[in-house]
Amino acid sequence: MLKKLLEGLIKNKFKTEGEYSGERKNGKRHGEGYLTTSDGGVYTGEFRDDKFHGQGTYIDSKGNKYVGGWSNGVWHGHGEMTHITGHHYKGEFKNNLYHGHGTLNYATGDSYVGEWKNGVMHGKGIFKYSEGNTDKGIWKNGRLVEKN
Repeated sequence: MLKKLLEGLIKNKFKTEGEYSGERKNGKRHGEGYLTTSDGGVYTGEFRDDKFHGQGTYIDSKGNKYVGGWSNGVWHGHGEMTHITGHHYKGEFKNNLYHGHGTLNYATGDSYVGEWKNGVMHGKGIFKYSEGNTDKGIWKNGRLVEKN
């Protein structure tokens, strides 16, 4: 479910045409800048060769917000994603997906702290339910496979 939510958020999300104010190099957006995209999103941060690259903040037209690292137009490195659904993730990203160590707080009050791979819980982690119960162990493709 979470991976589907992420895919929905990033699908056609990072439109780069729109109104730009900032530094340029060889006619391309390069360095610090501000972009209002044609679909209503707003990006403030670093560009390289017309792509979001370095540190930046993107808020889409619905209000979802990402603050953190970018590489060639995708979320990459350390970042923080706040979803309009109430979910909040802070940790590592790779190619627009949770990847590496991170913490996801769900709108329901549940949370997961641990390792991620390609947008799903994968590796050591602890899932805490809002009622107080926890599942701690090894996760594989979003499922607890070894409890400890």
